[in-house]
Amino acid sequence: MVQGSSEKVTVFFRYFLTFFLVVTLNFVIPRAMPGDPVVNLFGEEAYLHPEILQEIRKEFGLDKPLIEQYFLYIENLFTGNFGYSFSFHKPVLEVISEYMWRTILLTLPSTVVGVLFGVYVGSLIAWKKKQVEVVLMIVVYSIPVYWLGIIFLYFFSYKAGIFPLGGAISSFEDVNKLILPSTTIVLHLIAINALMSRAIVSGTMNESFIVTAIAKGLKGETVLRRHVIRASLAPIIAMSAIEFGFAFSGSILVEIVFSYPGIGLLIWEAVRVRDYPILQAIFILVAIIVISANAIADLISKAIDPRLRS
Repeated sequence: MVQGSSEKVTVFFRYFLTFFLVVTLNFVIPRAMPGDPVVNLFGEEAYLHPEILQEIRKEFGLDKPLIEQYFLYIENLFTGNFGYSFSFHKPVLEVISEYMWRTILLTLPSTVVGVLFGVYVGSLIAWKKKQVEVVLMIVVYSIPVYWLGIIFLYFFSYKAGIFPLGGAISSFEDVNKLILPSTTIVLHLIAINALMSRAIVSGTMNESFIVTAIAKGLKGETVLRRHVIRASLAPIIAMSAIEFGFAFSGSILVEIVFSYPGIGLLIWEAVRVRDYPILQAIFILVAIIVISANAIADLISKAIDPRLRS
Protein backbone atom coordinates (compact mmCIF):
# COMPACT_ATOMS: atom_id res chain seq x y z
CA MET A 1 0.00 0.00 0.00
CA VAL A 2 2.83 2.37 0.96
CA GLN A 3 4.76 1.44 -2.17
CA GLY A 4 1.71 2.12 -4.37
CA SER A 5 1.21 5.53 -2.76
CA SER A 6 4.91 6.31 -3.18
CA GLU A 7 4.72 5.47 -6.90
CA LYS A 8 1.73 7.78 -7.34
CA VAL A 9 3.56 10.62 -5.55
CA THR A 10 6.61 10.05 -7.78
CA VAL A 11 4.44 10.13 -10.91
CA PHE A 12 2.72 13.31 -9.71
CA PHE A 13 6.02 15.04 -8.92
CA ARG A 14 7.56 14.06 -12.27
CA TYR A 15 4.66 15.36 -14.30
CA PHE A 16 4.31 18.47 -12.15
CA LEU A 17 7.96 19.28 -12.85
CA THR A 18 7.32 18.66 -16.56
CA PHE A 19 4.34 21.01 -16.44
CA PHE A 20 6.43 23.71 -14.70
CA LEU A 21 9.11 23.49 -17.41
CA VAL A 22 6.46 23.67 -20.14
CA VAL A 23 4.91 26.73 -18.48
CA THR A 24 8.31 28.45 -18.37
CA LEU A 25 9.10 27.64 -22.00
CA ASN A 26 5.61 28.79 -22.92
CA PHE A 27 6.46 32.20 -21.47
CA VAL A 28 9.94 32.48 -23.02
CA ILE A 29 9.40 31.23 -26.59
CA PRO A 30 6.77 33.77 -27.77
CA ARG A 31 8.85 36.63 -26.39
CA ALA A 32 11.94 35.30 -28.16
CA MET A 33 10.18 35.60 -31.50
CA PRO A 34 11.21 38.58 -33.66
CA GLY A 35 8.86 41.50 -33.92
CA ASP A 36 6.81 43.69 -31.60
CA PRO A 37 3.20 42.53 -31.07
CA VAL A 38 1.95 46.10 -30.61
CA VAL A 39 3.66 47.35 -33.78
CA ASN A 40 2.46 44.26 -35.63
CA LEU A 41 -1.08 45.02 -34.55
CA PHE A 42 -1.16 48.73 -35.39
CA GLY A 43 1.38 48.81 -38.21
CA GLU A 44 4.62 50.72 -38.68
CA GLU A 45 2.69 53.98 -38.19
CA ALA A 46 2.72 53.22 -34.46
CA TYR A 47 6.34 54.38 -34.37
CA LEU A 48 5.12 57.88 -35.26
CA HIS A 49 3.33 58.08 -31.90
CA PRO A 50 5.79 56.72 -29.29
CA GLU A 51 3.72 58.00 -26.38
CA ILE A 52 0.67 56.00 -27.55
CA LEU A 53 2.91 52.99 -28.21
CA GLN A 54 4.24 53.17 -24.67
CA GLU A 55 0.75 53.54 -23.24
CA ILE A 56 -0.44 50.41 -25.06
CA ARG A 57 2.59 48.43 -23.87
CA LYS A 58 1.86 49.60 -20.32
CA GLU A 59 -1.78 48.57 -20.60
CA PHE A 60 -0.82 45.01 -21.59
CA GLY A 61 2.07 44.83 -19.14
CA LEU A 62 4.69 44.64 -21.90
CA ASP A 63 6.68 47.55 -20.44
CA LYS A 64 7.60 45.60 -17.30
CA PRO A 65 10.89 43.68 -16.94
CA LEU A 66 10.67 40.05 -18.10
CA ILE A 67 10.97 38.68 -14.58
CA GLU A 68 7.96 40.74 -13.46
CA GLN A 69 6.03 39.64 -16.55
CA TYR A 70 6.87 36.03 -15.69
CA PHE A 71 5.57 36.16 -12.11
CA LEU A 72 2.47 38.04 -13.26
CA TYR A 73 1.99 35.35 -15.91
CA ILE A 74 2.24 32.57 -13.27
CA GLU A 75 -0.20 34.38 -10.99
CA ASN A 76 -2.73 34.88 -13.78
CA LEU A 77 -2.30 31.28 -14.90
CA PHE A 78 -3.26 29.80 -11.54
CA THR A 79 -6.17 32.22 -11.14
CA GLY A 80 -7.61 31.31 -14.54
CA ASN A 81 -6.89 34.70 -16.08
CA PHE A 82 -5.33 34.12 -19.50
CA GLY A 83 -5.36 37.77 -20.43
CA TYR A 84 -6.76 39.84 -23.25
CA SER A 85 -6.18 39.12 -26.93
CA PHE A 86 -4.27 41.84 -28.80
CA SER A 87 -5.78 40.96 -32.16
CA PHE A 88 -9.34 39.82 -31.31
CA HIS A 89 -9.96 42.58 -28.73
CA LYS A 90 -11.66 40.22 -26.30
CA PRO A 91 -10.68 37.89 -23.41
CA VAL A 92 -8.51 34.96 -24.48
CA LEU A 93 -10.79 32.30 -23.01
CA GLU A 94 -13.70 33.75 -24.96
CA VAL A 95 -11.70 33.51 -28.20
CA ILE A 96 -10.52 29.97 -27.52
CA SER A 97 -14.02 28.75 -26.64
CA GLU A 98 -15.24 29.87 -30.07
CA TYR A 99 -12.66 27.65 -31.79
CA MET A 100 -12.27 24.77 -29.33
CA TRP A 101 -15.54 22.97 -29.98
CA ARG A 102 -14.82 22.78 -33.71
CA THR A 103 -11.44 21.16 -33.10
CA ILE A 104 -12.97 18.68 -30.62
CA LEU A 105 -15.69 17.82 -33.14
CA LEU A 106 -13.13 17.23 -35.89
CA THR A 107 -10.11 15.64 -34.27
CA LEU A 108 -11.21 13.81 -31.14
CA PRO A 109 -13.37 11.16 -32.89
CA SER A 110 -10.77 10.94 -35.68
CA THR A 111 -8.00 10.35 -33.13
CA VAL A 112 -9.95 7.61 -31.32
CA VAL A 113 -10.74 5.81 -34.59
CA GLY A 114 -7.18 6.24 -35.90
CA VAL A 115 -5.56 4.92 -32.72
CA LEU A 116 -7.90 1.92 -32.32
CA PHE A 117 -7.70 0.82 -35.96
CA GLY A 118 -3.97 1.49 -36.06
CA VAL A 119 -3.29 -0.72 -33.03
CA TYR A 120 -5.53 -3.47 -34.44
CA VAL A 121 -3.92 -3.39 -37.89
CA GLY A 122 -0.40 -3.26 -36.43
CA SER A 123 -1.07 -6.23 -34.17
CA LEU A 124 -2.38 -8.33 -37.08
CA ILE A 125 0.57 -7.37 -39.29
CA ALA A 126 3.04 -8.38 -36.58
CA TRP A 127 1.27 -11.68 -35.80
CA LYS A 128 0.84 -12.78 -39.42
CA LYS A 129 4.22 -11.33 -40.46
CA LYS A 130 2.75 -9.48 -43.45
CA GLN A 131 5.28 -7.44 -45.45
CA VAL A 132 3.01 -5.89 -48.11
CA GLU A 133 0.88 -4.22 -45.44
CA VAL A 134 4.01 -2.88 -43.76
CA VAL A 135 5.13 -1.25 -47.02
CA LEU A 136 1.63 0.21 -47.48
CA MET A 137 1.64 1.70 -43.98
CA ILE A 138 5.11 3.16 -44.55
CA VAL A 139 3.96 4.76 -47.82
CA VAL A 140 0.89 6.32 -46.16
CA TYR A 141 2.92 7.52 -43.17
CA SER A 142 5.59 8.99 -45.47
CA ILE A 143 3.04 11.28 -47.12
CA PRO A 144 2.92 14.56 -45.14
CA VAL A 145 -0.50 15.01 -43.58
CA TYR A 146 -1.02 18.38 -45.30
CA TRP A 147 -0.11 16.85 -48.69
CA LEU A 148 -2.60 14.03 -48.10
CA GLY A 149 -5.23 16.64 -47.36
CA ILE A 150 -4.40 18.56 -50.54
CA ILE A 151 -4.74 15.35 -52.59
CA PHE A 152 -8.19 14.65 -51.12
CA LEU A 153 -9.20 18.28 -51.61
CA TYR A 154 -8.10 18.29 -55.25
CA PHE A 155 -9.77 15.04 -56.33
CA PHE A 156 -12.92 14.91 -54.19
CA SER A 157 -13.73 18.64 -53.91
CA TYR A 158 -12.17 20.49 -56.83
CA LYS A 159 -12.47 17.77 -59.51
CA ALA A 160 -15.39 15.61 -58.42
CA GLY A 161 -17.28 18.26 -56.43
CA ILE A 162 -18.46 15.62 -53.95
CA PHE A 163 -17.39 17.54 -50.86
CA PRO A 164 -17.10 21.29 -50.16
CA LEU A 165 -13.69 22.93 -50.46
CA GLY A 166 -13.64 23.74 -46.76
CA GLY A 167 -15.18 25.95 -44.13
CA ALA A 168 -16.68 25.59 -40.67
CA ILE A 169 -19.54 23.36 -39.64
CA SER A 170 -22.52 25.33 -38.32
CA SER A 171 -25.29 22.72 -38.36
CA PHE A 172 -25.89 19.00 -38.93
CA GLU A 173 -26.38 19.71 -42.63
CA ASP A 174 -22.73 20.80 -42.86
CA VAL A 175 -21.39 17.47 -41.54
CA ASN A 176 -19.96 16.68 -44.99
CA LYS A 177 -17.37 19.41 -44.34
CA LEU A 178 -15.85 17.11 -41.72
CA ILE A 179 -15.47 14.02 -43.90
CA LEU A 180 -12.30 14.90 -45.82
CA PRO A 181 -10.31 16.45 -42.94
CA SER A 182 -11.38 13.60 -40.63
CA THR A 183 -10.36 11.01 -43.21
CA THR A 184 -6.97 12.72 -43.58
CA ILE A 185 -6.33 12.57 -39.83
CA VAL A 186 -7.61 8.99 -39.49
CA LEU A 187 -5.42 7.60 -42.29
CA HIS A 188 -2.34 9.36 -40.95
CA LEU A 189 -2.93 8.04 -37.42
CA ILE A 190 -3.73 4.51 -38.61
CA ALA A 191 -0.41 4.39 -40.45
CA ILE A 192 1.76 5.66 -37.59
CA ASN A 193 -0.02 3.61 -34.91
CA ALA A 194 0.08 0.47 -37.05
CA LEU A 195 3.84 0.78 -37.53
CA MET A 196 4.49 1.48 -33.85
CA SER A 197 2.12 -1.27 -32.67
CA ARG A 198 3.76 -3.74 -35.04
CA ALA A 199 7.16 -2.97 -33.50
CA ILE A 200 5.79 -3.36 -29.96
CA VAL A 201 3.92 -6.61 -30.68
CA SER A 202 6.85 -8.05 -32.65
CA GLY A 203 9.12 -7.46 -29.66
CA THR A 204 6.64 -9.13 -27.31
CA MET A 205 6.38 -12.18 -29.57
CA ASN A 206 10.08 -12.88 -29.00
CA GLU A 207 9.62 -13.12 -25.24
CA SER A 208 10.23 -16.54 -23.69
CA PHE A 209 6.71 -16.88 -22.23
CA ILE A 210 5.18 -16.41 -25.69
CA VAL A 211 7.46 -19.10 -27.15
CA THR A 212 6.47 -21.37 -24.27
CA ALA A 213 2.76 -20.76 -24.86
CA ILE A 214 3.12 -21.65 -28.54
CA ALA A 215 5.17 -24.75 -27.65
CA LYS A 216 2.37 -25.93 -25.35
CA GLY A 217 0.09 -26.09 -28.38
CA LEU A 218 -2.17 -23.10 -27.68
CA LYS A 219 -4.08 -21.79 -30.68
CA GLY A 220 -2.73 -18.69 -32.43
CA GLU A 221 -5.76 -16.55 -31.61
CA THR A 222 -5.54 -17.51 -27.95
CA VAL A 223 -1.83 -16.68 -27.75
CA LEU A 224 -2.40 -13.36 -29.50
CA ARG A 225 -5.36 -12.32 -27.35
CA ARG A 226 -4.36 -13.64 -23.92
CA HIS A 227 -0.61 -13.26 -23.99
CA VAL A 228 0.80 -11.09 -26.79
CA ILE A 229 -1.70 -8.21 -26.73
CA ARG A 230 -2.02 -8.31 -22.94
CA ALA A 231 1.76 -8.09 -22.51
CA SER A 232 1.93 -5.29 -25.10
CA LEU A 233 -0.83 -3.17 -23.55
CA ALA A 234 1.42 -1.01 -21.36
CA PRO A 235 3.58 0.48 -24.18
CA ILE A 236 0.56 0.64 -26.49
CA ILE A 237 -1.41 2.66 -23.90
CA ALA A 238 1.57 4.98 -23.41
CA MET A 239 1.85 5.43 -27.18
CA SER A 240 -1.88 6.09 -27.55
CA ALA A 241 -1.85 8.74 -24.80
CA ILE A 242 0.65 10.80 -26.78
CA GLU A 243 -1.60 10.69 -29.83
CA PHE A 244 -4.41 12.50 -28.03
CA GLY A 245 -2.27 15.61 -27.94
CA PHE A 246 -2.66 15.59 -31.72
CA ALA A 247 -6.37 16.22 -31.27
CA PHE A 248 -5.66 19.81 -30.20
CA SER A 249 -2.33 20.80 -31.70
CA GLY A 250 -1.21 18.47 -34.48
CA SER A 251 -4.25 19.26 -36.60
CA ILE A 252 -2.96 22.75 -37.43
CA LEU A 253 -1.86 21.81 -40.96
CA VAL A 254 -5.10 19.92 -41.66
CA GLU A 255 -7.20 22.86 -40.50
CA ILE A 256 -5.21 25.28 -42.64
CA VAL A 257 -5.53 23.09 -45.76
CA PHE A 258 -9.30 22.74 -45.34
CA SER A 259 -9.82 26.33 -44.07
CA TYR A 260 -11.35 24.88 -40.94
CA PRO A 261 -11.54 27.46 -38.12
CA GLY A 262 -10.36 25.38 -35.18
CA ILE A 263 -7.57 25.64 -32.62
CA GLY A 264 -4.95 24.78 -35.25
CA LEU A 265 -5.95 27.69 -37.45
CA LEU A 266 -6.15 29.94 -34.39
CA ILE A 267 -2.54 29.04 -33.53
CA TRP A 268 -1.50 30.02 -37.05
CA GLU A 269 -3.28 33.38 -36.80
CA ALA A 270 -1.86 34.05 -33.32
CA VAL A 271 1.69 33.33 -34.54
CA ARG A 272 1.18 35.58 -37.54
CA VAL A 273 0.14 38.58 -35.43
CA ARG A 274 2.36 37.76 -32.40
CA ASP A 275 -0.65 37.42 -30.08
CA TYR A 276 1.21 36.19 -26.97
CA PRO A 277 -1.80 35.61 -24.69
CA ILE A 278 -3.59 33.36 -27.18
CA LEU A 279 -0.44 31.37 -27.97
CA GLN A 280 0.35 30.89 -24.28
CA ALA A 281 -3.20 29.85 -23.39
CA ILE A 282 -3.41 27.28 -26.22
CA PHE A 283 -0.01 25.78 -25.47
CA ILE A 284 -0.82 25.54 -21.77
CA LEU A 285 -4.11 23.84 -22.64
CA VAL A 286 -2.36 21.35 -24.93
CA ALA A 287 0.34 20.74 -22.29
CA ILE A 288 -2.27 19.99 -19.61
CA ILE A 289 -4.04 17.54 -21.92
CA VAL A 290 -0.87 15.74 -23.03
CA ILE A 291 0.70 15.60 -19.55
CA SER A 292 -2.55 14.45 -17.93
CA ALA A 293 -3.05 11.76 -20.60
CA ASN A 294 0.52 10.51 -20.11
CA ALA A 295 0.20 10.52 -16.31
CA ILE A 296 -3.04 8.52 -16.49
CA ALA A 297 -1.47 6.14 -19.03
CA ASP A 298 1.55 5.70 -16.74
CA LEU A 299 -0.63 4.75 -13.78
CA ILE A 300 -2.79 2.40 -15.89
CA SER A 301 0.28 0.73 -17.40
CA LYS A 302 1.75 0.02 -13.95
CA ALA A 303 -1.61 -1.29 -12.76
CA ILE A 304 -1.96 -3.82 -15.60
CA ASP A 305 1.71 -4.78 -15.99
CA PRO A 306 3.51 -5.95 -12.82
CA ARG A 307 6.87 -5.77 -14.64
CA LEU A 308 6.73 -1.96 -14.56
CA ARG A 309 6.38 -1.81 -10.76
CA SER A 310 9.59 -1.10 -8.92
